[in-house]
Amino acid sequence: MAAYFGRALAGKRGPRTAVSDAEVVAEIRTVLAACPFHGEGYRKVRARLVHRGYALGGKRVLRLMRANGLLAPRRLGPPNGNPAHDGTIITDRPDVMWGTDGTGSRASTT
Repeated sequence: MAAYFGRALAGKRGPRTAVSDAEVVAEIRTVLAACPFHGEGYRKVRARLVHRGYALGGKRVLRLMRANGLLAPRRLGPPNGNPAHDGTIITDRPDVMWGTDGTGSRASTT
């Protein structure tokens, strides 16, 4: 089928870029090495590369960082740990306050 359209199956589709993927990965590694944090996201890395004069798309930076294991580690699970309850609170009797929020507290002036 590829011979019918006159294209070879090997290689990346689309136009050739001015900078090869290997050069971009090397530059991404230098950006990450200069960073004081453990990892950076692809958006910040792309912004720093654009600041250095590289015309790159975010999807390309994301693809290269993902393929080379350079993405920042992610936190998985609930954002505040496991919840203490499943979302249902039942009181012993009606009209009982089961929690406070600071608006019901008054400071005594002695």
